[in-house]
Amino acid sequence: MGMGQGSSAAAPSFSVTSLLQTNAYRRMGHCQPIYSSWTGLLLMLAAIIYVDDTDLLVRSKRRRLSDTEFFNQIQAAITCWGFIIMATGGHCKQAKCKVSVVSYGYKNGRAYIKPHRDLPQTALVIPQHNGPSLPIAHIPPDQACEALGTFVAADGNQRTQLDEMKKKGLSWADQLSSAHLPPADGFLSLNIHLKPRLCWNLVTVCESPKVVDKALSKVFFQALPYLRVNRNIRTEFRHLPVKYQGLGIFDVNVERLGLKIFWIQRYWGDSGLEGQLLLYSFEAFSIDLGLDGNPFQYSFERYGYLVESSSWWKDLWELLAHFGIRLDLDKTITFQPFLSCDGS
Repeated sequence: MGMGQGSSAAAPSFSVTSLLQTNAYRRMGHCQPIYSSWTGLLLMLAAIIYVDDTDLLVRSKRRRLSDTEFFNQIQAAITCWGFIIMATGGHCKQAKCKVSVVSYGYKNGRAYIKPHRDLPQTALVIPQHNGPSLPIAHIPPDQACEALGTFVAADGNQRTQLDEMKKKGLSWADQLSSAHLPPADGFLSLNIHLKPRLCWNLVTVCESPKVVDKALSKVFFQALPYLRVNRNIRTEFRHLPVKYQGLGIFDVNVERLGLKIFWIQRYWGDSGLEGQLLLYSFEAFSIDLGLDGNPFQYSFERYGYLVESSSWWKDLWELLAHFGIRLDLDKTITFQPFLSCDGS
């Protein structure tokens, strides 16, 4: 819009422009309603927009839509959004545009995500101001792409994100090895340089605590000698607070659990979009689990297998079990037994 970076008018101008764009996109019929699994509450979510980063969320218009018809629906949505962007002074850059399609198949009564090779190989294109439309990359569901500093895959796997966190940690350890800092300055760098890099957007990471620890163990193994600490020190003493004679080094899993609990405290029961998404995802998680009441009162080791796919709530459940923490939710929302004497 011709405004310089840091302009005080940028935020309200973006709000007005993005609202106009999304409303036009919705009126063109490209926003499919989503109903929650238990209460059937309606959610209208067309896109996730942050300044010039936009994720269009295209959902099949009906259940028995073929993959070819779904690709046509996706192309219509992309074309509509591209024209809206151009009409409001924007432009879709080919190098930054990608699409990832999740289509489910069924085998022996179980759902699975179709591999990339089983999907139509039709090229999806974006409109341009001048010249023909340009094709954009089609990312397989198990391949992650970066969005706001976080690598996200359509099927939910976290391999790329953990690899990126490990890469950032090893880069910091290499810099530490050549900096020749005294231990006090090394620990200061650990807290003001390494911790923000590893904990950025950590609330979205959903992976087993053991897998996270294994992925980042090499970072601390390489860095500890340059902090004048034996690299073979036990993990418990590494993370133990200083007042208990530990090193006080942050634990990524503890930080992750704290951020998830804070997210619940902040948005649980809220009428905004974040609160709605929390409730919708919790209902889906509870239906998948199949147990009534507070799901976190059950043993993860015993019942965790009931939730097959990785999810935000399952990850929270595993973290709570890993650290032996009990989390109580509002009883007016969690699912209670239907019958007064139902002991299931």
